[in-house]
Amino acid sequence: MKKSEIRARLDELARPAFKKTQITVESLLAELEANIVGATVSGQHGAVNGAVALMGKLRGLLVDRVEIGGAGEFQQCENVDDVADILLADIDPADALAMLDELRAKIEERASNQATVIEQPAPTRPSNEADKSIALYRTTRKSGRR
Repeated sequence: MKKSEIRARLDELARPAFKKTQITVESLLAELEANIVGATVSGQHGAVNGAVALMGKLRGLLVDRVEIGGAGEFQQCENVDDVADILLADIDPADALAMLDELRAKIEERASNQATVIEQPAPTRPSNEADKSIALYRTTRKSGRR
């Protein structure tokens, strides 16, 4: 066998593996998009945020961050200004803002997962003349009377 024939055969054998890898990432993204639609309809905002974050990671848009600066460097901070000073001493302001956006999304996700749903109370009877008139108008409109 010639080198060119061997290369062609290797390329031929590698194509399905490459295709599988590509399909796997695409199918994950498609499934996440479907989950986002379902979660949005159900009002599960935490699930939506989680799926969006995972999509960003799969596409390489989000990168997990590790501690900035030395170990325990933030322990000496006494207020927000101290944290900002240390943060901006080590990284670019745009990167710091991106990290804070990611932190905010994570906090919102966790808070929404821990939230308690409060049912809306039943409507009360109208208390003033304008409300009574509007309520009467709506009931007569529904029943077809004018």
